[in-house]
Amino acid sequence: MPCKVETRERIQHLGAWIKGSGRRGKSKFSLLCYVVRDINERKAFAGGKPSLFFKVKTTEEVLELVLGFLPVGEERVLLDRAFDRVLSKEILSPEDLPGFQRTSMDGYAIKAKDSFGATESLPALLEIVGEVGMGQVPAMTVAPGQAVKISTGGMVPRGADSVVMVEYCHRMDQTTLEISRAVSPQENVIQPDDDFKKGAVVLQKGRRLRSQDVGVLAGLGVTEVQAHRKPRVAILSTGDEVIPIQGKPKPGQVRDINTYTLRAFCEQQGAEPVTLGLCRDDFDRHRVDLWRQFRRD
Repeated sequence: MPCKVETRERIQHLGAWIKGSGRRGKSKFSLLCYVVRDINERKAFAGGKPSLFFKVKTTEEVLELVLGFLPVGEERVLLDRAFDRVLSKEILSPEDLPGFQRTSMDGYAIKAKDSFGATESLPALLEIVGEVGMGQVPAMTVAPGQAVKISTGGMVPRGADSVVMVEYCHRMDQTTLEISRAVSPQENVIQPDDDFKKGAVVLQKGRRLRSQDVGVLAGLGVTEVQAHRKPRVAILSTGDEVIPIQGKPKPGQVRDINTYTLRAFCEQQGAEPVTLGLCRDDFDRHRVDLWRQFRRD
């Protein structure tokens, strides 16, 4: 009768072999071993009777193994390829954003005190002295009693300290503006460092970049980020009963579901899956296949 080998002993044997190879924390692979059964338990007999249950690791034991792996290395990643990557270093703002006073509304840039007391029944009258073009630095300076037309995102001209929304403005003629609502100083005006102040933390270390994060970095002129390398996960599907998905299962056989499920899961989590194919229920064969992949790495 073949000698029974405990699952835990086999796992410890495999773990010692991996450590002895000097691969832990250094390989491009992050080897994630889900032990779902003991091969020998399927074939060996205990006390002359077949074992009815497979030995498995608990969730806690598997998590303990996973947490024992060191972080993968780092690399510089261009911003257009940084989506869904995990930052290995925090990002500080290289400048104030937006960097200049800009309006958050369409309307007219004025001095707020010129609108005080304005109502629908008693509007304030101002002189229109120009318009701010998008992407341009205003050439004019707003004096008391004057107004300058401005669009959302435009740079607020010198002398103005607020913007009255276009909904509360009525242009009586080419040079006369009627305002029916008072505004307070800085109303509808975004300050140069309202979004980010130079030197402030924009994104923390360990953050997985979302689409809006990439947009913020683009706005700050950040062209590349320091990120963790994508972990490479080797997937080895085992079992005498497992066949390729192209085949027609015979009685007692199943198609290889796990390889494709785990591969999709790895990609979803930002890892690079490496498919090693199928392997029969042979521990020594498992070790040979893993060693071959390590050497290829």
